[in-house]
Amino acid sequence: MSPFELLLIKLTVTPVMMLAVSLAARKWGGFVGGIISGLPLTSAPIMFFLAIEQGAPFAERAASSALSGLTAVLLTYCFYLHVTRTVSVLMSCLASLAFFAVCSLLTFQAPFANWAIPADLLLIGAIIRSTGATGDKPAPSPKTPSWSIPLRMVASTALLLMVTALAHLIGPHWSGLLSPIPVVAWPLTVFLHKLNGRTEMVAAVRGNAISALGIILFYVVVGNFMVRLGVFAAFSLALLAAVTATLALIMALKAARLRTSASH
Repeated sequence: MSPFELLLIKLTVTPVMMLAVSLAARKWGGFVGGIISGLPLTSAPIMFFLAIEQGAPFAERAASSALSGLTAVLLTYCFYLHVTRTVSVLMSCLASLAFFAVCSLLTFQAPFANWAIPADLLLIGAIIRSTGATGDKPAPSPKTPSWSIPLRMVASTALLLMVTALAHLIGPHWSGLLSPIPVVAWPLTVFLHKLNGRTEMVAAVRGNAISALGIILFYVVVGNFMVRLGVFAAFSLALLAAVTATLALIMALKAARLRTSASH
């Protein structure tokens, strides 16, 4: 595959995926939008192109670091949920971005790989528990500015181009740390908060936390099987694992909610 063909794919596939996700969120509301936008829609293309352009071993090392990057993302969601109780949406957004930068620097310095997965799972559980009162039902179409969807498409494509272009300079560790940045999910969360209120925002964060389980499995598969199975087989298996884990967790939470309702 020539460099021009790779560039054409990057400029086509990523924005189309982001458009589909944004339209789904507009139709079905914050919780469903959070789940879909929380899937590895940005990080998966980044890992794929890292493997194609830099080699499978590079992608495996990047996937291990991405689990640490996911920890910073989940910590930032926890921070945002907390800080929005006392300050405005704008101040919460700015404070959360600064918090994410600090978390990313700390994960870069720390030998995080050995306990990134347990930390991620604990954070997922904490977010799901703290957002349980919102419920999991889809909401009617949220208000969305006409310019927000193009902005998300541009942002996700820009991140993909930036990470893959700089990969040979910043190495697999930083490439992996940057890949989980939710350039679709975070704007979606902030817009829902600003335009539709805290309840919709909390539902979106809950959806993102549920999808994060699938992202963990995605990176685990990529980090362990990319060299052994080859790029396309490992990538397909990783996506299948991510979607399956997310759906399984959704069903488990729904069953638990039904049992709780029945007991009352």
